[in-house]
Amino acid sequence: GLKAVCDRAKRACDDHAFAVRIAAAARTQAFEGFLKDWYAAPLWGGLAERCPDLLQRILWKRRMTCPQHAIRALLGMSLARQTDLWPGPADSSGDSPFWYAHGSLDLKFAALAEKLKPCANVRAFPGVGHAVVEECPSDVSALCLEIMGHAKQKQPVASGAKDPTVFRVIAGWTESIKLLLKAPLMLSRGDLIPQRCGVLVIIRVQVSSGHCCTGCGEISPLPLFHKESLTEAQTQLEAVLQAWASSPPVVPLAVARLNGAMKSWLFQHCPCGNALLPSVCCGLEMALLHALGRADGRPHLAAAATTSRGWTFSSSISINSLVAREEELGASCRGPTVVKVKVGKDPAEDAWRTNSLADLLQQQRGSDARIRLDANQAWTVDEAVNFINNLTEVSIACIEYLEEPTHWEGDSAKMMNDWEEVSKKTCRRMKLAVDESLSEGKISLSRLADCNAPIAALILKPALQGLENTMELAEWARIRGIQPVLSSAFESGVALCHFAILAGAMTWDATGLAHGNSACHGLGTFTRMAEDVLCPPFADLVRSWHGKGWYVDVLRCQESLDRTVDALLDARSQVEGNSIGP
Repeated sequence: GLKAVCDRAKRACDDHAFAVRIAAAARTQAFEGFLKDWYAAPLWGGLAERCPDLLQRILWKRRMTCPQHAIRALLGMSLARQTDLWPGPADSSGDSPFWYAHGSLDLKFAALAEKLKPCANVRAFPGVGHAVVEECPSDVSALCLEIMGHAKQKQPVASGAKDPTVFRVIAGWTESIKLLLKAPLMLSRGDLIPQRCGVLVIIRVQVSSGHCCTGCGEISPLPLFHKESLTEAQTQLEAVLQAWASSPPVVPLAVARLNGAMKSWLFQHCPCGNALLPSVCCGLEMALLHALGRADGRPHLAAAATTSRGWTFSSSISINSLVAREEELGASCRGPTVVKVKVGKDPAEDAWRTNSLADLLQQQRGSDARIRLDANQAWTVDEAVNFINNLTEVSIACIEYLEEPTHWEGDSAKMMNDWEEVSKKTCRRMKLAVDESLSEGKISLSRLADCNAPIAALILKPALQGLENTMELAEWARIRGIQPVLSSAFESGVALCHFAILAGAMTWDATGLAHGNSACHGLGTFTRMAEDVLCPPFADLVRSWHGKGWYVDVLRCQESLDRTVDALLDARSQVEGNSIGP
């Protein structure tokens, strides 16, 4: 803190000038230059020269920053507004509750450390600048554990054991949804779909203290992709909710870790046991995670799953767009830098179409342009080879992977052999990705691990696989350097927010990807929806930052879920004539 009033006034003026500079950079699309100038400042200790790869990783994250949010953070947490928090002298044993860590190359804060030594526990990280968390995360983690251990020793011994917090499901109901699409949807299977129908499942949890919290999930089986119909899903869901109403179950907080406990709990407390339909399982997982996260005061519903695995959480995720087989290329290329294209018809025509898109994206996005292809198992080996060999070098440079290139003929070993043959005949020009062959149970993870074709990504569909299984599959993929990519199935914004938060838990930044892919997820189906039940609509949460593609703030997704379920709760309380709280 600053002790003198004049110092605070000067800092306020300096921060205001800095905020004006950020705003000007945002207006003139000069934010990239602003960031490079900022990280060239002396306090970073020559980061560009010492750790160029780390700097690129930091810049990648900072490019996702909304300048308006940065300005609010700068002014709202300004040193000019902070009270004087300088610690007093240590106690007679020389112990102090105040800890201060800094990088030895950060001369300004190293000087502050010298002043703090008589009254604080000071720790210097050698050869590090101001970015101590990014430069030496393991050392920072070790210090945090040391501080927590020190604090634990200082705590008085409790006279009696405290009762653990109990969470009990006390209510559950559904709300039907029917959402129009902007245009009838033609998928790789079935007839045109003019609208998406489903149900929202709302679950209310009571904490042992008496406090109640509510969560919301979505069940929207996609015709011919889910094996169950919406009617079958609703029938099973009603049976589950009736059973819980008759005997309200206690939910352990451990289910929120998504490490197997959720599946076990659902199998134990659902009348159908392990015959729970995929869409129903996913919807119940969403609602329970949402309610438990709110009841436990978590910042987002994937917090427990993230921390239990030791993963970092991405506060925003990137999204790719989708171009169906019959669609024009231009319209879907104006906002995103990553475009997913459905192929799988005539190989030569699809190659020409992909080459045209690559040229267009290169003109619009330059080196940031990326393409993802999906053949939906439509080709023979020779057709897939023909397609790949007709792609230009510009296309190959843009393409991240091709999903499911060859037919499924009832034999997982043959499919993997076909992929290896495609790869061999094309000199491994194209990386591949796994989608429906895994989500539909056609191939196993062990079979996939033995495949010698270059597998770049695992396409995960929570609506088909469930949230917990999706996290477990993502963990398997990350261990092997394979990118987990979440994909939606034309759900409402409620499901998309859940998926975005889950994606934030498993997203690597661009430099952490073994295959050099972008970190985008396949949630671009929101562009097909003419209406939404989410408040505000998911489309309003998606931003495009100066040609850097689509992204969504994950915490805004959490806020929107909270707002939506609270609005549903208010509507229900008005009908019932009473107030039942959040």
